[in-house]
Amino acid sequence: MDLWARADRAAANRVLNRYVARSGDVALTRGLPLWLSCRAMVRAHVLARLGQAEAMRYLAFAEAVLAPPPPRLVAIGGLQGTGKTTLARALAPALGAAPGALILRSDEIRKRLAGRAPEDRLPPEAYTREATEAVYAALEEGAAIALRGGHAAIADAVFLDPGERARIEAVASAAGVAFTGLWLEAPLPLLEARLAGRSGDASDADVAVLHAAASAPDKAWPAANFLETAAWLRRTHGLDPVFIGGAEDDLSAFGRYPVLAGAPLAEVKSLLSGASLFIGNDSGPAHMAAAFRVPVVVFFGPSDPEVWAPWKTRAEVFVSRAGLDRIDAARVWAAIERLRVAA
Repeated sequence: MDLWARADRAAANRVLNRYVARSGDVALTRGLPLWLSCRAMVRAHVLARLGQAEAMRYLAFAEAVLAPPPPRLVAIGGLQGTGKTTLARALAPALGAAPGALILRSDEIRKRLAGRAPEDRLPPEAYTREATEAVYAALEEGAAIALRGGHAAIADAVFLDPGERARIEAVASAAGVAFTGLWLEAPLPLLEARLAGRSGDASDADVAVLHAAASAPDKAWPAANFLETAAWLRRTHGLDPVFIGGAEDDLSAFGRYPVLAGAPLAEVKSLLSGASLFIGNDSGPAHMAAAFRVPVVVFFGPSDPEVWAPWKTRAEVFVSRAGLDRIDAARVWAAIERLRVAA
């Protein structure tokens, strides 16, 4: 309350969100209006006894916080570096009850669940599919608690999986409050500059895109190898694997990871533009990734890599006319290591 009065509402909102990010005590928002009003009344009483006109300002504040605007839920999605947290912090002070919306940031929740400070970097095992599901469950639960208590909330996460988007919208629906969903994108040079300039921040995840679909069986590296490689990427490099494919592709084998199937072209481009690595069969997405200068690993069966290999990027090309199942995962991992070293 004093921070708001002597600085501004944005400063008070930042302190609230920092405290909740560290403690996880979302439920404290339920009592904030009464607590803030009582504190303001005490200050108004003291100032009035001293004969200071500022007492009326605190008295007006004490009354106003007891009649807050209705809560609402805002979800901000997009790849790392698109500005989700910056936008959330700009919007939060003006939303809902004092001192503004509670920001539920997936990166901070992940660190808290791991028992670490927001700025600590986590090991790869903190980014398993199970760990990510726990993070989104905690985010959804936190939003529900805040909304039930009459406090606005902003959910700040990638929200790449359509199921994650549907669930956070369902939280608002269950609480009977307004919902706004925002998806952010940014040009590749800007994403690269933002990520390179990050320090002392809660975000340390990175994305690898895997495209296991193919137009014919002889053009497809085995699904088991893709799965083994996805697990290796997470374990060894801390990368978050995302599988992509068309609406007609059967991607059920990759369900333990985020799957983007049949997404609009703009969404696929957004994902590829922010990726650190692409691994896939010879296909359109491989060339899209190359156009964004993402390092790529591409598998060729009957197609001629001299004609169809990606260009404008660092690439490791594997060819096997006798069948792509002859290319073992260990060779691919060595190629990825070469690409990572050269990055």
